[in-house]
Amino acid sequence: MTGLSEMESTAGERVARAARDAAQSLDLSGLALTSVPLEICELTSLTELNLDGNQLVSLPDGLARLTSLRHLYISRNRLTHMPDCLANLQSLWTLALDDNQIETLPTWLGRLRDLVLLSLDGNRIVALPDSLGELDSLLSLRLSENKIETLPTTFNRLESLTSLQLDGNRLRDLPSSFGDLVSLTELDLSRNDLTVLPEPIGRLPALTSLQLRQNQIADLPSTVDLTALTELDLHQNPVKVIGGRLIDFSLLHDLVDGDDLEGLRALCTSGWNVDECEPWTGATALLLACVKNRAALVRLLLQYHADPNAIHSDGYNCYDSTSSWAIRRMLVEAGFGWQPRWTRCAPELGEVRHLSPVEPIDQTMTFEVTGTNLHLEQQIRRYPYPTGSVRISVIVRGPEPCDVLYDDTIVTAGHRRVALWRGESPVTVSFSANLRSFKGDVRARVYCLDKLAVDQSPSPGSTVRAALPPWRR
Repeated sequence: MTGLSEMESTAGERVARAARDAAQSLDLSGLALTSVPLEICELTSLTELNLDGNQLVSLPDGLARLTSLRHLYISRNRLTHMPDCLANLQSLWTLALDDNQIETLPTWLGRLRDLVLLSLDGNRIVALPDSLGELDSLLSLRLSENKIETLPTTFNRLESLTSLQLDGNRLRDLPSSFGDLVSLTELDLSRNDLTVLPEPIGRLPALTSLQLRQNQIADLPSTVDLTALTELDLHQNPVKVIGGRLIDFSLLHDLVDGDDLEGLRALCTSGWNVDECEPWTGATALLLACVKNRAALVRLLLQYHADPNAIHSDGYNCYDSTSSWAIRRMLVEAGFGWQPRWTRCAPELGEVRHLSPVEPIDQTMTFEVTGTNLHLEQQIRRYPYPTGSVRISVIVRGPEPCDVLYDDTIVTAGHRRVALWRGESPVTVSFSANLRSFKGDVRARVYCLDKLAVDQSPSPGSTVRAALPPWRR
């Protein structure tokens, strides 16, 4: 027995069993059938019939007698039109005709008014009949991968429709009445020929998901309100900004990494909010440009009033993110006003830092460190130009009189390292930095040099040197 005759025999057996049992469901999918067994037309108790994945080019007229059918699946066959026998199946809830060769839809389609799901993906449909608007129970309509160029004006009658798939067609616009689809929540218009966002979309009150990938949309009208959306896909369109926000923040990374001044200028003139933050890091364009030392990009962003006081979610500011003095100068001139101040203290390392780029300050910062080989490192950066003074002193803590290990007043920019103490027994020293009318950027730290070279690894015999974090100069 050949493979085909075996499948036909299998189909006959299934039909016979369904007739004997007065079955409500019959599955003849994937049997390579070229015709439907006529005995099916007598199975009037059927509510579900699956003919998917065969080689059918037509359906018998007698199928019209199956008036109890609720679900009919005829996808992946060779139909070139919707058989007229389907017009009588007015109890249908589901009709699936995906991946056939259907070019036109009949006017009688509007008779199937109980339809909830109509799926015609992957056919050759160019136009839709006006009668489609009569399917007032329809919740989901799938018309992906066809050749549809326009929608009928009666589309607005589909008041129950919640999901509409029109991706992979040739639509250039939508009828004005499209905005009357008050129940529509999901709309897929990807891979069409749209050049602007159709205005009716802005009048869909329930819309939460809008797919517009791979069109030619270059602009989003300000009259279109998409604030209710929870999902919007505009990838692979010329448009980069919607509502002042980037569609894809990776674009900004590419512009900064490539030092693309003209690309960033185009973005700044597109209505984009230059202080938009990257969702997962809090970084702004200015922060990214500062990290990369892109002076030209920083200058451009500041011209468009980017906030020089923006802060990364990890606490980094624009000023400390760059090693360029030119950029730091631009930031201060643009109003950078942060005064980062911190004191960090561990058993072998103490650090202080204070930056006051605009206003002179009076401040005292202190910490204590214990060790046997203690060193001091101090730095006043050359920008902001320092004014006032910083007195740094280090003394051995203990009963009077205390040993003064270091005492100096700094008034100019510079960087210095000094050995403070070396002895067999550890000592505890008190550090103080006394700022008087100081404007500028000062840092200082006391550290135990011995502790920075001890064995810190879990494996015996392996030595790890814990280097001091470098200071940018």
